[in-house]
Amino acid sequence: MAGHSPNARDRREFALMAREKAEAGAKSAQGMAVHMLTMGQPWGARAYRDWLRNYAALLSFANSRTASRMRQAAAHLCHSTLR
Repeated sequence: MAGHSPNARDRREFALMAREKAEAGAKSAQGMAVHMLTMGQPWGARAYRDWLRNYAALLSFANSRTASRMRQAAAHLCHSTLR
């Protein structure tokens, strides 16, 4: 069980959960962008642009190796999603 000092098994599990969350988020964003493409050219272009911006922020978050970097990437992801 993970406590204050997670062991190697716990850290691997946390890394796996983070990858799964990132993959699910990417699939969700892709599905929404594809749907927006069916709504017309101007809306589709905007959705695609926003999807690319948010996907880059999501990848940055998913690839964070330190708590400090993860906080920065999470803030950037939230900011880019709200634009």
